[in-house]
Amino acid sequence: MSERSRGPADSSRDVLAVWEKTRDLGNRLDGVNERLETLEGFDLPDRVADLALTVKKLTEKPEAPKFAVWNWNAMT
Repeated sequence: MSERSRGPADSSRDVLAVWEKTRDLGNRLDGVNERLETLEGFDLPDRVADLALTVKKLTEKPEAPKFAVWNWNAMT
């Protein structure tokens, strides 16, 4: 179907379809913005840095072997 043979009804449907898709994309974008604002509130860069430091400490070889100390008072 060429552009000349299309009637006003076809054009109106096209405009409506584009408007619906644009509205849907706008709603999705609003959802993404809400999720980003929530994530920003968690202070993720500092938490990731703390986690990396903790993992690094856990993977380091201890300087001297530490033996378990029994807590005889806790034994029944």
